[in-house]
Amino acid sequence: MKAQRLVIDSMTAYTLLFKDEYQKRENILELFGYLEKWGCTSVIVSELSPKIAEMKEGSIGFLTDAIIGLYYAKQESGERVHTMEILKMRGTHHTDKLLAIQFEKNGIRVFPGVEVF
Repeated sequence: MKAQRLVIDSMTAYTLLFKDEYQKRENILELFGYLEKWGCTSVIVSELSPKIAEMKEGSIGFLTDAIIGLYYAKQESGERVHTMEILKMRGTHHTDKLLAIQFEKNGIRVFPGVEVF
């Protein structure tokens, strides 16, 4: 197929296919091996909290090059705002700020100068 991008939504659903934690981890490692071999950019959606994915030993966060959290949080004013947070991005310098984002027709627009919370 020679796909350049692949999205798995969701890793949580995929892991439900396996009976125990050992099978789950073994199959996730195998899947990540295929993704690396195929050389395509992969986006993997997980219902696991980004901070837990980043820190929990044995979670998929240890296998990934990046962890980006997307949120739809309520500010003190009561207004909801879409935000993102880069928790991990191997090989690059990135901001630690919570960034305002907006979903648009052609993608996601990031507002690095907008202070969120």
